[in-house]
Amino acid sequence: MRLYHYLIFAAVLFSSCGYAQKESTTAHTTATDTVKNVISDKFEVLKFMADDKPYEASINTRYKKFKNKIHYPLSVFINVKLSEQSKNKLSKQSDSVLFNQIEQQIIANVASFSTCYIGNTNMNTYRDIIFYIKPTNQADFTAQLNKLKTKYPAITEFVFENDPNWEAVSEFYSALK
Repeated sequence: MRLYHYLIFAAVLFSSCGYAQKESTTAHTTATDTVKNVISDKFEVLKFMADDKPYEASINTRYKKFKNKIHYPLSVFINVKLSEQSKNKLSKQSDSVLFNQIEQQIIANVASFSTCYIGNTNMNTYRDIIFYIKPTNQADFTAQLNKLKTKYPAITEFVFENDPNWEAVSEFYSALK
């Protein structure tokens, strides 16, 4: 199962911030840079309790000190509602498989856009998939997500917010080693 997750994240990393047009020598990560970083990028799982329930976040450590946040000021939180939750685990294995399939489809459908894949959270009976994107990609990103929402009713909503300093994920990055 761990290998399966690694392969998912490797695919994500290939697309994550990898298709940006290079506007200056330091403004964006290029596809070549992303390929070089696929092996070195990693996700850290943060476990915590809230309302006496276990929560997890799988966060891409690559963006802890990311200097180009201003180029990706729009956060996107994609909510996926799971069917049930087992008593002592965050989700049943069948839900995890479904979640991973949906996540892979989302990543595949938005790979052509300049995005930063931050990771995901697993909270009680739902998970959020987190991206930061350029405002110019919002309409196309929305169109892709609406198509997927039709195919996967488990995608309950997605929300865009202007967050140029990435405050919505700052606590995750503060908690990383």
